[in-house]
Amino acid sequence: MGQVTTEIYFYTTPEFAQTVRDSRGAGLPLTVDTSYSSPFDVPALQGREEMYAKMHEVDREKEIHSPGLYAVWNAKPFLLENAIKMRKLRERKEYDYVFWRARAADMGGGYSGDRDEPGGTKGAGPVDSDISEGSFFGGTPKAVTWFSRTFYSYHDYYLSLGFFAGKDQTLYNAVIFLFPSRFITVWHGDPDSPARGGMPPNGFTRGRLGACGPEWYYYQWWLSDKHSREEMRKYWMEHDREPEKARWWKMRRIPCRMALLRSMEDVLKSSFGNDWTPPARTIGLRPKHMW
Repeated sequence: MGQVTTEIYFYTTPEFAQTVRDSRGAGLPLTVDTSYSSPFDVPALQGREEMYAKMHEVDREKEIHSPGLYAVWNAKPFLLENAIKMRKLRERKEYDYVFWRARAADMGGGYSGDRDEPGGTKGAGPVDSDISEGSFFGGTPKAVTWFSRTFYSYHDYYLSLGFFAGKDQTLYNAVIFLFPSRFITVWHGDPDSPARGGMPPNGFTRGRLGACGPEWYYYQWWLSDKHSREEMRKYWMEHDREPEKARWWKMRRIPCRMALLRSMEDVLKSSFGNDWTPPARTIGLRPKHMW
């Protein structure tokens, strides 16, 4: 964490607090919050243990997941909103923008770039497809508050209907489909992106936008300063090798390119047709300051 110079608000358990402080580096701003020893201590998820245990029984990936992991994932909107409140209350700090950044952002996966309708029932439940990433999100404090209220409103609603709601990503997807005008994105796999101009056909180059490393982390490169991006471009061009693939030596390596910023409403309309409209919003949102 020593390379990050902006303020960090870090959640951990008391026994790991000093380890976190030691990894931050001297003189860099850090707040360590040890208020929660379990994700089920988070007010938004208190009393959900039994319900989450039942969800685990029907999880198609239950061998690698647990009820506690669902709670860690689903606690994130509350934790980000809570960090804003605590900094304002204790330090009178206010921010223009705040973001959640998962420390363990190496869970793998990535958006496939498919243009087919995502899995799930439109307007009726979580959308089980690789569209969003739960490892990085944020916005203005007002937007974070809205997102937290909306997330838990639909989280509770879907649970009441018996839907599986253990993965934050599928809930994020549902909220995005319901309120697409509130979200912006960088779509690495955008087939219409000007950044793909002149790119060889798929299979003859490394990556949709050149040698950019794993797609799951593309946003990190995209958000970096110009110097850092250039350094990573050079690194990827020199080290991007996959000798286990028979054709890797024939592939043309192109320096990583910048994707355009797009609204999710625009992305969904370009994917499903200009006549696409969001599903019906079936519930009201939680009142403010529920906890």
